[in-house]
Amino acid sequence: MKPGPLDLGYARPLEFTLSVIVRTKPSPLDFQFAADTLVSQWPVLNLRMDALKTKFLEPKDPGDLTDVWKGREMHQDLDEILYVSPEPDFPQMINSEALDKALDFGYGILNAWKQRVFSIRTVFLNDACIIGFKFLHSLCDASGAHGIIQAYCTLLRGERITHTLHARPSLSLKSEVLEKCAEMIESHQIADLHLHSSHRTWSSGIGALGKQIARNICYRSSRRVGRTMLVPRGQIQRWAKEADLANAKVTDHDLLVAFIYKASLHPPTAHNFGLVVDISQQLQSEANLYNPWYMMPLPDPMPSSEYSSPSMARLAQHIRHTVDEAQQPECIGEVVEQHRRLKKNPMVPKTYGSRAAQPRVASWKSLPLYDIDIQGENPLFVQGSVDYCGILRETKCHLDDLLVTWKALGRDGGEGGYWIHGRLPDAVWRTMAVLFGDKYAQYNKVSFEIGHRRAAMAVSGLRSLQISQDQDLITALRIGVAMVTFAMHVAHGQSFLISRYTLSLVKPIYPRLLTMDSDTMDFLMCLVSTETLDCLLKSEIPTIRIGEDDRNDVVDRYVGLSSGLFAHLYDICEVASILRHTGGRMDVGLAQQLKAIQDCLDQWQPLPPPGFLEQFVQDEIVRMIAQTEVLRLAALLIIHRLKHPFGRHDEEALLISKAITAEFDMVMQVTGRSIPCTALAYMVASFEITGAEEQAKIITKSHKMVTFSLQSQVRVKNIMYSVWNARAFGEIHWFDLGEYIGKAETK
Repeated sequence: MKPGPLDLGYARPLEFTLSVIVRTKPSPLDFQFAADTLVSQWPVLNLRMDALKTKFLEPKDPGDLTDVWKGREMHQDLDEILYVSPEPDFPQMINSEALDKALDFGYGILNAWKQRVFSIRTVFLNDACIIGFKFLHSLCDASGAHGIIQAYCTLLRGERITHTLHARPSLSLKSEVLEKCAEMIESHQIADLHLHSSHRTWSSGIGALGKQIARNICYRSSRRVGRTMLVPRGQIQRWAKEADLANAKVTDHDLLVAFIYKASLHPPTAHNFGLVVDISQQLQSEANLYNPWYMMPLPDPMPSSEYSSPSMARLAQHIRHTVDEAQQPECIGEVVEQHRRLKKNPMVPKTYGSRAAQPRVASWKSLPLYDIDIQGENPLFVQGSVDYCGILRETKCHLDDLLVTWKALGRDGGEGGYWIHGRLPDAVWRTMAVLFGDKYAQYNKVSFEIGHRRAAMAVSGLRSLQISQDQDLITALRIGVAMVTFAMHVAHGQSFLISRYTLSLVKPIYPRLLTMDSDTMDFLMCLVSTETLDCLLKSEIPTIRIGEDDRNDVVDRYVGLSSGLFAHLYDICEVASILRHTGGRMDVGLAQQLKAIQDCLDQWQPLPPPGFLEQFVQDEIVRMIAQTEVLRLAALLIIHRLKHPFGRHDEEALLISKAITAEFDMVMQVTGRSIPCTALAYMVASFEITGAEEQAKIITKSHKMVTFSLQSQVRVKNIMYSVWNARAFGEIHWFDLGEYIGKAETK
């Protein structure tokens, strides 16, 4: 059996996995026996492929079934790896990386070099079983894989399979397709776009892989994360009604693809988007083992003013029109010929390794995946995923931006919405969630209980942790950051107390942290910034003082270039704490100390690392520089208020407040986004505003300036209201704000 032209195109370096989760736990011997029987009856599944994926390799020993099936036991509950809400009518966003990791048994360099075309991996949990069916994409598509999986399940139930899996015939188009192609005078638009959307050399393939590795190292915000998202049927139906009103003749899946397209737009960067197009209707013969598809690049709809603000219906209509064009015989014939000319060269999309998301969508919507029968039980959950094959996975790289969609199970087994799975930048997944608006919050209510259960487990783990080696230190920081993140999404989350407790664990060995990698220090800075900014409001002393020179020439993932400011913020907290405990008595020594801090802040400037301007885009640079400035100005304003209570010397304070506000407005105008980790600066500037009309404006735009979570927005508003109310009754001192903040925290 030889790979066909379409097998050597986009599918060539890929493998795909169908993950099935059931509550039943068949015996490992049953799994092993069914796998060995299937491969023995269908020897084509015992093939391997050479390293370049250009030919299938017959086994030296047909009886060698090593590694076809592998299983392992994990002493965990399913909820610890994956939580799927039983509510099919609300959107869901699942972090699926733990599931992918559970099914990743590794390859080993020899097996990756000559990889099996088919294998099964099984994970036995305390209360469930995860089965991963893995296929090299050069063997077949998802439809062919579904037939193989059904046959395996038949054997697993103790039944026999009576039909045969035939080797594929050579790829040939129907005669009418060939006739249409012969009549063509010029290239089809889609075929021409397909030709110019990819490179066809080995050097380009290696370069694309290097580009992806470099991007992941240099641009953390562009790193992809694996997620699985449910778009409920109710949402699809709402989009369908909008399409009907616009007289757009589109399918449900067209609307889903339009949703993905809209969420991943990143103007002014060019948007490259692709769709898998099925061409099986144009082939002369039918076979189970085929790849009857190609990756269609979607022409950009944006040049038309009609799409300047693309609606779902208009985008879906454009997508439907393009798919219809891509399935025309003239287009298919030309695309197949392009694949024939590849010979042994790879087909590499030009956008591989791009910083901005360039999604490509493969649909498994026609497959009845929830009808799979594992010893009398249907799946609790299924997931489709596509990744690089074993030899490329040995480089620790994953396939980015390719999304798989499949039909979800609705209430009482009825028709549901769609699942989406793949690897995209976190910002794109967040945009998808935002597009659902309040409906997404309803899902959060469903998963609220499980979130608190996991948080309780994390608290217990942190309390029992004894730090004796570097790995314990890293574990403590990561648990602390995860808990702080959770707390900042939940009312009364106590992120301050969590930060304080975690930092008290690591403080005795803080000097050791300075010798560790930058990522570990980034986690520390997340906790330090959370605690310090609260300490400034409450006039308390933070746990750890970050030295002025401890983080020179570093861009921190949370506070950017601002790490050097935190030594001065710590010193301000010390003075404020003394004033709080002495009733505001400012002696000569304390005044001199405050003056020294102010002089340092007046002269302070960020120290970007070498190559800073080349490593980051303009928007990122603008936001980082602005972050340092608003935090510096906020520190100066706090110093002013430690010297003078609210109600005195307000003119000087108002000037600093306006300078902070101007920075926020400038960044929003230039980048369209807020400045990260600057909620304190926004509040400090807002405390100086006394007019009701100006205060109302501040509240109105606060959700644009404070964007981390809904609860953080609510907290900021409560704190601002409490300080404004306190100011209305007369003079108050900065070091007394903790009393009013405490009241706001209980609201």
